[in-house]
Amino acid sequence: MNRIEFLKRKVQELYQAQAPGREEWADWLFANHIFLVSDEAASLAIRFDANAEIAEAAGMLHDIADCVMKRSNPNHEMHTENIATELLTECKFEPSEIETIVTDAMRHHSCYSPQQSPKSLEGKVMATADAVVHLTTDFYDHAVKDKLRNEDSGDVRQWVTAKLPRDLNNKIFFDIIREEVREAHDRLKEKYDSLDWVLEKKSAIL
Repeated sequence: MNRIEFLKRKVQELYQAQAPGREEWADWLFANHIFLVSDEAASLAIRFDANAEIAEAAGMLHDIADCVMKRSNPNHEMHTENIATELLTECKFEPSEIETIVTDAMRHHSCYSPQQSPKSLEGKVMATADAVVHLTTDFYDHAVKDKLRNEDSGDVRQWVTAKLPRDLNNKIFFDIIREEVREAHDRLKEKYDSLDWVLEKKSAIL
């Protein structure tokens, strides 16, 4: 069993343990998002001459604390980095590799600003992979429905309005990939721009 296979097994075990402090949303992410991101990161790494193992590991771990706690927990980011470091060490990754995965790729994958964006090629690949999966799967549909159960519809609309352009423009570091997913982004934007948010809120809580 190589390092990636060992890491994948460890990640599966953590999510499948279904810790009581997690959100139910984490179960959906485990089944429909985490490994899609890691697979996409590995493919993009090969395409853009990055280290596929590093990018794939970062994709698996980028929100690993979801398996044990809610994202609203102020310690979520710290626990994500701690859990990732522990797992990577157990899987025999070198300290320099862990540094790239945890403190560059994972810490900055949300790309809130140029200063809060990954600098390594592998980090850029993983952030791109995460955005591609967001835009080309039913991630937004499930995220919006889940958020509407507990949040004001105006807040959820604001979240979508901010996240969609960030996924397309901030998180995707390769122009050719941005053009490949632009149509998917535009369909989502059109959908959520015209959505009846009050009605959607009622539907979500039924």
